[in-house]
Amino acid sequence: MDARIVNAVVTSPGEGAYKDPAWLRKQLRATLMPEIEDCLEDAGRADAVARASDYVAYYEEMNEFAFPDPDRYRTDGVRPAGTLNGIPDAELSANDATLQCYFDATRSQRNQAVSLFDSLHSEWTSKVELTADASRLPSEFAEFETCLFKETGFPGGQTDAGASVTIYDFLYWWPDQHGGEGAMTEEENLRGGRIFADCLTPLTEAQAEIVADDRAEYIEQHHGDLVVIADAVQG
Repeated sequence: MDARIVNAVVTSPGEGAYKDPAWLRKQLRATLMPEIEDCLEDAGRADAVARASDYVAYYEEMNEFAFPDPDRYRTDGVRPAGTLNGIPDAELSANDATLQCYFDATRSQRNQAVSLFDSLHSEWTSKVELTADASRLPSEFAEFETCLFKETGFPGGQTDAGASVTIYDFLYWWPDQHGGEGAMTEEENLRGGRIFADCLTPLTEAQAEIVADDRAEYIEQHHGDLVVIADAVQG
C-alpha cells in the first residue's frame, strides 16, 4: 500500500501532515467528479460543471482535519499556496448545486472510500489532539512559544491577558505586522514561514513520538478500511 495513503488517513504530526491528506483528497475527488458532473447535468446545472472540481476542493480544504506541516510553511510561507480565498458571490448558486451533488455521491455505497477517509481521518485527528496537547507536552509547547517570541516578538501583547495562544495564531499575526496579507511581500511571507517551521518542528516531532504506539494500533485496527481507500485510488 502506498505509504502516502496511510499517512493521509492516519496522519502523523510533522512533515507530510498536510501534503499527504491533500494528495489523497485530490485522488478521491477525481473518482467522484464524473458522477458529480452527471448529477449537475441532470439537475439542469451544466453551468456549474466547469468549476465543479474547484468548489469541491474548496469545501474539502475548509473541512480538512490535519496538523500544521512544518515542511509546508518552510516552503510556501505563512500563507501557503493551498490556502483558498473562498467562492465569489456570483458563483454561490453553482457552488451550492455542486455540493448537493457531492453529498449525494459521497453517501453512495460505491463511493465508500470517501466517507471512510472522512470518518477515520477525523477520528484519528481528534485522538492526536487529545493525546499530544499542551497538557501532555507542556515543555515542548512552551519552547515553541518561546522560540516565536525570541525570533519575532510574538505575541507582542496582542492577546488578551490570560488568553491562551493557539498553535496557528502566529500565521495571522505575522501578516498583520507587515501591512496585512495584501501588502505583505513574498519575501516576508517566506521568512515568516521559515521561522514558524523552525520553531514548530521540535514540537511536531515530540507529538509524533507520543502518539506512535497509538498510531500503529489504529492502522492495524483499520487495515481493511485502508485497503478499501487504497483500492479506490489505485484501481
